[in-house]
Amino acid sequence: MRQGVAQAAGASDADRWLQVNPLRARMFADLSEVLRAYVVDKAPADEGGAC
Repeated sequence: MRQGVAQAAGASDADRWLQVNPLRARMFADLSEVLRAYVVDKAPADEGGAC
């Protein structure tokens, strides 16, 4: 039943996964920020800034 409620509320699997563990959510946010910075730093040299 909980899955149906979450789907009705528009929560994706990723949203539920992050809600399970706040520490996991924070780590995921930190990792995505690191990856974003890495891609931004590398893109101009490799692809002329094209995403």
